[in-house]
Amino acid sequence: MTRDPQEAASAFPGADFALDCQGLLEYQIKCDEWDREKLKLILGGEDATDMTQSAKNLQVCDAWDFATTPAVIDRWYDVLMSGYQIRDITKICIPKSAAVACTVDPDTDFITAAGHGLSNGTPIYLIADVIPTGATQYEKYYVINATTNTFQIATAFFAGGGAATDFTTSGTTVKYTELLVENTDYVLDAKIGRVRFAAAQAASTTAVVSATIINAGDAASMKAMTPLSQIIRQGFGRLAIFDDQHDNNVVYLHEGFSCEILMESAGDMDGKTIPELTLTVRVTDTVGTIYTAE
Repeated sequence: MTRDPQEAASAFPGADFALDCQGLLEYQIKCDEWDREKLKLILGGEDATDMTQSAKNLQVCDAWDFATTPAVIDRWYDVLMSGYQIRDITKICIPKSAAVACTVDPDTDFITAAGHGLSNGTPIYLIADVIPTGATQYEKYYVINATTNTFQIATAFFAGGGAATDFTTSGTTVKYTELLVENTDYVLDAKIGRVRFAAAQAASTTAVVSATIINAGDAASMKAMTPLSQIIRQGFGRLAIFDDQHDNNVVYLHEGFSCEILMESAGDMDGKTIPELTLTVRVTDTVGTIYTAE
């Protein structure tokens, strides 16, 4: 906290205050024509393994251990598979409860589970040792035509129901799992690959996802860099400022000074507009010489 010297002196009669000030010279440089190579230089980084991804089709992800550490409302949780984050997710299913045994009747296309408690529109998926023909394991379906002990399923749900899935076999050891409802129970950031829950989750759960392939030729691909691997961001500098005339005369030249470079801020990097980057060049021990035009 700073305090006015006169105010301090009046607070302590007889005290003698002397101010010893030393100037600190810094330049703030704003750049709006930068690219990855400039960013790598500024961050002291080096190339790492680029982000790529094979296509995922209804694959089981790493479990969220919410039984040990319950999920916090509105905190983001990464969607991982073998420890790697899954990006560009096209479909996700997150179980709400444990799997329940059921039977499938291929003649009527009804699923039977005594007192199931499911209502029309509830999302579920099926798992089985042998999945009934006509259905896909881990695919998201919606309950339709529900009664106390039976229901049918459809790939889409709308007012009045939907087209019931046509089973041609009954499968073996079939179970259904009720799912959390997207945009009600959770929000998905499909591009980055993370989930934010709207209610506390205290039971461990495992998501199933589908995601697109990502390689160097895709718009979703991202180049990897390890920052601060080149930690030296100081040395001797020379700063030249030119006029805006055609002959480009030097109007300000500061050379022979020691300095350190700090990245102060960066604008939004959305891939559509040129972001602005602000650097601070701080003069340190050797102050050098400044030349200016008359």
